[in-house]
Amino acid sequence: MEEQGVFVVAVKVDCQYHRPARYDDLLKLHTRVLRTTSVRIEHEYKLYREEELLALGHTTLVVVDRDGHVCPVPEWLKI
Repeated sequence: MEEQGVFVVAVKVDCQYHRPARYDDLLKLHTRVLRTTSVRIEHEYKLYREEELLALGHTTLVVVDRDGHVCPVPEWLKI
């Protein structure tokens, strides 16, 4: 990606913590794409210990060029 002059940057990140995780916990992370627009990709993350939701997070990613200017999301990045 970088060789092609395409960079993905996080412009918004949030996380709501519901319960703590412990050192030996077996955790499962579910990630899904909520929305893709011409210049933005939004993800949702859910962290579980068994069936218990520990944390819920979201990110908004934007594609920029080498100069930091927003550019369209390449087709190969769209889902």
